[in-house]
Amino acid sequence: FAAYLRGSTSPPASLMIRMGRLSDRFAKMRSQRNS
Repeated sequence: FAAYLRGSTSPPASLMIRMGRLSDRFAKMRSQRNS
C-alpha cells in the first residue's frame, strides 16, 4: 500500500481523495473508541 501511495501505479486523484477520507474516518473512529 505504501508503494501504491508513492505513485508506482499512479492512481487517479479522485481515488486518492477517497482513500484520504477513508483514513480520516478510520482515525476518528479509533480516537472515539480509545477515549
